[in-house]
Amino acid sequence: MAGLGKMGGPMASRLIDAGVDPMLWTRDPAKLAPFRERGARIAATNTELFAANDIVLLMLANDDAADAVLEMEGGGSRLGLSGKLVVNMGTGAPQRSLDRETAVTSAGGAYVEAPVSGSRAPAEQGQLVAMVAGGSEAQRRSVRSLVEPMCSASFDAGAIPGALTLKLAVNLFLITTVAGLAEAFHLGERLGIEPGLLRDVIAAGPMASAVSTGKSDKIVAADFTPQAAIRDVHMNCRLVAEAARGAGAMTPLLDDSLTLFADRERRGDGALDMASVVRSFEQQEANGAAACVERQLDAYNRRDLDAFLACWADDAVIRAADGTILACGKEAIAERHRRRFADQRLSALLIHRSSAGSVVVDQERVFRTGADGRLEDVEVVGVYDVIDGKISAARFSEGGRRPIGE
Repeated sequence: MAGLGKMGGPMASRLIDAGVDPMLWTRDPAKLAPFRERGARIAATNTELFAANDIVLLMLANDDAADAVLEMEGGGSRLGLSGKLVVNMGTGAPQRSLDRETAVTSAGGAYVEAPVSGSRAPAEQGQLVAMVAGGSEAQRRSVRSLVEPMCSASFDAGAIPGALTLKLAVNLFLITTVAGLAEAFHLGERLGIEPGLLRDVIAAGPMASAVSTGKSDKIVAADFTPQAAIRDVHMNCRLVAEAARGAGAMTPLLDDSLTLFADRERRGDGALDMASVVRSFEQQEANGAAACVERQLDAYNRRDLDAFLACWADDAVIRAADGTILACGKEAIAERHRRRFADQRLSALLIHRSSAGSVVVDQERVFRTGADGRLEDVEVVGVYDVIDGKISAARFSEGGRRPIGE
């Protein structure tokens, strides 16, 4: 098994407790100490790990880490993978998993993706849920049997990237649930509700779950020791959003959540638990300019022209990067966006936002129907000037333009 981080460490411990005796390797030698004390087999390098074992589990931070451990280069792997079964249990982009499958099978090996749903506590308790795809049916059965010490349930998701697409759908529900829970506590605070009481009522009702209970406890205690860190959740938000855009799916709740988690990471809270997203509500309230731009982005994604125009000053001006005026005044802005909002596939994904005083800068990816009828992905940077709670001027720069699916 490669990877002994917040998830990989507890998962390896569950395997050892079950008598599996895995050989372990990690890029951070300090994480090996507790396993050495337990007498675990340790590989000195990733090359040794793959050479000594027919099955290798990967539980790594992201796609880049997985490709690095597999020594991916030029569409292939430099490792000797003939006869090996590689099982990637991390979460990543579906296309990257397809590419990895091609590289491993081209080298004579087999590749299975087996992402798990759950954070550190379920990993410690053996209560993860695995989704397994790729390889042969027999190999998937073998992997499901192997992960039993770590999981309370596992599911066969067919061919790659079936497990990852399933995991992304599950993650959308998790991410928006926690964002909604944080918003409920923010509202409760504004209404004078004692946080512990709100927690207890939620826990006693039909919406109670391990997630709501655990995250409510963290919010009430302001204890944001990570189970699922903000930076990891933000990464998962982006993966879900990109998959949704590629499929032409609308995800307004996820888009709002992405903004919140991006805000927390930008403010230096990346290592804290995802429940700390509750802090974003207070800080976004304090920044009227950013809140105004966020409202217009939300209206844009809903294609709600009235709500969109309510964010703009009557004499607002929209310019291109070279200064060319694209629309002057609210009437012209209305006409420009009335045409755009007729595109049912139109949406904007916020990648990064920064603000200083009355100026807000958004880096976005806009998805819209191109002249050839195909869905296209356009890189856009928008600079907004906000005065008295309204956008008075905006300047947009378009970068690369890519048809979806190419």
